[in-house]
Amino acid sequence: MPFRRPIPDPISMDMETGIPDKEQPYIFRLTRLGQAAVMAGKGLAFLDQVSRIIWDGSVDH
Repeated sequence: MPFRRPIPDPISMDMETGIPDKEQPYIFRLTRLGQAAVMAGKGLAFLDQVSRIIWDGSVDH
């Protein structure tokens, strides 16, 4: 099965050290949007759509 890291990657980090960046432009917004979707009864639909955007089946090779 083809696989690659998510684009855009929800977590910003230094790939050599594995240390996350202090600024995280995506993950905090995504988790809050996910919480709001769950509270509105749309959690699985939100997860499905976000997953399709981040992991769209594309590969780099």
